[in-house]
Parts: sequence; structure tokens; C-alpha cells
Amino acid sequence: MQEPNYVLEAQELAVRYGQFRAVQAVSLRLARGQIVALLGANGAGKSTTLRALAGEQRAAGGRILLNGQDVTTWSTPRRLAAGVVLVPEDRAVFGGLTVLENLRLGAYGRPFSRQLRQEIARVLDHFPVLRDCLRMRADRLSGGEEQSLALARALLMRPKILLLDEPSHGLSPGATAAMFSLLAALAAEEGMSLLIVEQQVRPALAIASYAYVIEAGTQALQGPPDLLIKHPRMRQAYLGGE
Repeated sequence: MQEPNYVLEAQELAVRYGQFRAVQAVSLRLARGQIVALLGANGAGKSTTLRALAGEQRAAGGRILLNGQDVTTWSTPRRLAAGVVLVPEDRAVFGGLTVLENLRLGAYGRPFSRQLRQEIARVLDHFPVLRDCLRMRADRLSGGEEQSLALARALLMRPKILLLDEPSHGLSPGATAAMFSLLAALAAEEGMSLLIVEQQVRPALAIASYAYVIEAGTQALQGPPDLLIKHPRMRQAYLGGE
């Protein structure tokens, strides 16, 4: 069986904050159209790993590859231009701007042409809740609406690889289920590759085809969800001992 072509790889990735080793020797791979979950407790190094992959945090060791090319020293804008888009946990929505103005920032540098308006309309098909509040300031949105806006803006950046940090943060159970359903559809219909950092382990594993677990900055477990969910360490630490 031929090995898949990986669009994103981290090889023995290490990240430091001063003398503190936040991440050490983390390796992961992501294929085109694949959803991979990156799991672990608070402070385990998951968000730091995402920031390093996006170029927002300098790697102190190891390599980062995009389509087999070493991009470890590439800047964030250069990785963004290559299709790597990070949606951070805080969502980075500009509260003083309207929903439409936030969306247009996702297409920064492109004129507000008929083509862009059509592209925004297509993106809003995924987020109908935003259609009725395009002129509303973003700081008046609910948590679910704000997360929808962050994702919609990210899609307007035309990502090939979407890095999502806690997409369920602050969402109700119903909104969380809808969000994960949408993420699964984006991978299946758009061929987008998703790397999802989550503390909601079960919903993440339900849509992922592979998962990695980080503990104290190091890689502890990895494997397909159906096997990971049976692992005693996984069950005890992340699934309530079930």
C-alpha cells in the first residue's frame, strides 16, 4: 500500500520559552483531507505546537515540513501564503469591527470585488447564523457566533491546512456538535486538512482519523481513535476511567 503524501509534518519538534522547554521531540503528520486531533491536558504544549507549526513561535529544534519542503525558518506570512491558517483559542476577532469587516480581513489585500462578495456568500453558506448580523459589531456576538466568525474569516484566507485551537471553547453542547459536524464536512467536501487541538476528547476523536496525545510537552500516545480509546492510560486520564 502506498504511503500517503503528507501536507504537514513535524519531526522531533522542540519549542522553548527562555530556558523552559514547552515542547520537546513532538512528531506528527497530516495528510490531505485528513483530520488529526492533538489532545492533552491544559499546559501540555498543544497550543505551543500549533503556534510553532503556523510560524508564530520559533522552533528550538526539529523540522517542520510542508509538502515535503523544510519550512522551519519560514515566517508566519509566508506559511499563510502557502495555505497554513491558524484559528487561535481566543479567536482573535476584532470586537470594534462589524462581522462583515472582520470577514473582509480574511481576504486582506484583495479588492472588495464581485468575486470576493460571491466568495463571502459561499463561505456564509456554512455559517447562516452570520447572515443576519453582518452589520453588527463582533463584540455583540455570542460565543458560538464568534467562533463561527473566526472560522468563516479563516476560510476566506483560502486555507489548505487549518490549525484549530480549542474550537469548542465556550460553546454549548449543541453548538459544539454543530461545529464538529461542520469541520468534518470541510475535510470531506473541500479536501482541507485539519489539525485540531481539543480538550473535548470524544467529539474530537469522533471526526478524527488519527490522534496524538501530548503530556508535559512530550508525545505520550498516538494512534487511530478506535485503538486509542481502548488504551488504559487514555481511558483513565481523558475519558473518565470508562
